[in-house]
Amino acid sequence: MLPLDIKARALRKAYLDADQCDLVFHSTTGAKLLTRPEKAYFSDTPTFAVYAQAFGFPSLVLWVKTQLLELDLFTEVKVDADNDTLLGAARLFAHNYGWVKLTEFLLFMARFKLGYYGKFYGYFDPIAIGEAFLSFLKQRSIEIDRLECERKTKQREQQQLQLPEGYTSYTLYQELKERASKGDKKAIKELNKWKEISA
Repeated sequence: MLPLDIKARALRKAYLDADQCDLVFHSTTGAKLLTRPEKAYFSDTPTFAVYAQAFGFPSLVLWVKTQLLELDLFTEVKVDADNDTLLGAARLFAHNYGWVKLTEFLLFMARFKLGYYGKFYGYFDPIAIGEAFLSFLKQRSIEIDRLECERKTKQREQQQLQLPEGYTSYTLYQELKERASKGDKKAIKELNKWKEISA
């Protein structure tokens, strides 16, 4: 067996066992991430691979299966998934998506429950979940690019404009505009710098 890497050791130290970790990374976490997807993408939370390394692959499969079972119960389909179907789907996710964070999967589950990716028609459908997850991964890439761009823009603004205490970029811009309209040369110079950043 390969030795645990640094992240897996840290996870085991933080949670001791899979049960304690599962209490933190639960479906209620996914609901909270709906309005803050950046927390799912950028937080320092374990990936499937780290979780499996820390607590064992069967524990990861059980965690994924639990999320799928909760989805099955939530949708109240006429024909519930049997244990073998849930277990098979959980194994496929666990094997194929080692790089996915637990928080990302929880965000996907919460979005699925809200109907972002369609619905089941009468029975639990693991193929529909697989297709929905592929849609989520495309959406994830777009969102990560957008959030990274926003973060870099904000950093650049803060570095170049050096916002004074108590100002946002908007309030500073408004004040500079007003001062510039009254002929304040320093404000005009700052506004020109602002326009270069925005270009």
